Amino acid sequence: MPEKTPFDIDERMSIIGDAGIIHIQDTFPNLGVVSSDKLHSPDTTYWPEFDGIRGGALREEFAYFASCALRGEAPAIGRPEDALAALGGGAPSCVSVFAGRVADTGRDPLPMMTAAVEMVRTFRGIELIWASPRELLNVVQADQIGCDIITVTSDILKKLDLMGRDLADYSLDTVKMFYNDACSSGYSL
Repeated sequence: MPEKTPFDIDERMSIIGDAGIIHIQDTFPNLGVVSSDKLHSPDTTYWPEFDGIRGGALREEFAYFASCALRGEAPAIGRPEDALAALGGGAPSCVSVFAGRVADTGRDPLPMMTAAVEMVRTFRGIELIWASPRELLNVVQADQIGCDIITVTSDILKKLDLMGRDLADYSLDTVKMFYNDACSSGYSL
């Protein structure tokens, strides 16, 4: 063919037998097996199983991260920048950062989330999720830094009416609550 002739590579093959069909192609699902009772598309790329042993790209990625953790080293791949670059230019996406889990380790998630907002802003069609917040303050923080989405529990939603409440009144209500609890428990002052 002449050099500039448009063409399409057909990377498909079907094997048709009297008991079923095997379909192989380059795109996902890359293997389809049709028998008399079912259609089956076993994973041959990310998480395949051969003779009871897992293999594939996903297993290799898990093994890499586990070995880094065991050695106490930060991974050189799988960084937030890598994830954003992989998503950039594709379909609209959400990146979820479990900021509440960061807070559970005694670290302030705000600097990490602020950096994540800045990274996400450089890509069109990607939104950032502040996941698993631990307190109402996280809703305020997410709003202040321009985080697109925050997931909240019903317990945090119930506290939304406390936003901006006078602290002296709130403190007095707290004292009254303790007093009422003591009285209902049979204590007297």
